[in-house]
Amino acid sequence: MPVSFKYWDDCLDPEDMLLMWQDPNVNKEWTDAGEEQGRKVHLSRDPDGEAYLTQTEMMVSSEVKFSNHTESF
Repeated sequence: MPVSFKYWDDCLDPEDMLLMWQDPNVNKEWTDAGEEQGRKVHLSRDPDGEAYLTQTEMMVSSEVKFSNHTESF
């Protein structure tokens, strides 16, 4: 059975969540969707109820994860 996450907070460390919220595009997208900083952020769902990442979330989360691995260089 595949793992099904409901919240972004289940997928990222708290430090990474803070970085996501600090991105102006993610902040606007999440705020427009009714999310609030300091509370768990719901993953987006398609009409069939399947979780997906928006283009904005995909771009910023990959930048956050990439920067985590390159900080030691």
